[in-house]
Amino acid sequence: MQWHKPAKKAGLGYFSKVLVAKTMNYLTDEQVKQMTEEYCNHHLRDITHMLRSAHTFLSFMDGLRSWLDSSGHHFRIDSSDGTDTYVKQFDLGRKFSLYFKTQMKLVFEHFNVQNAEAEMTDNTAILRINV
Repeated sequence: MQWHKPAKKAGLGYFSKVLVAKTMNYLTDEQVKQMTEEYCNHHLRDITHMLRSAHTFLSFMDGLRSWLDSSGHHFRIDSSDGTDTYVKQFDLGRKFSLYFKTQMKLVFEHFNVQNAEAEMTDNTAILRINV
């Protein structure tokens, strides 16, 4: 279990997708961004260390891929012309897409990743990373 055991040690658990989506819909966009910033500032390093042995962008992305594999969310990863594109269809609504987009922008900043961008639609998040 590449995801479940380390995730449990990192304090991550399971919640109903419907509950998460409905709860997030009560928040304003600014509240979602603020919550995401506080979460990343206080927990990103700890979670990355618990999921993988190193605190690097590559180890974070490896943990993200493991989470995607075990999460049941629809996703695809494409590599073309020096760009890795991650497309994740959460189907949890616009607020969750905003949360994930904001989190990934903070991850890019935290790890000082240049030439990366995060976009979103109402149900999908898209990451483009120049490698």
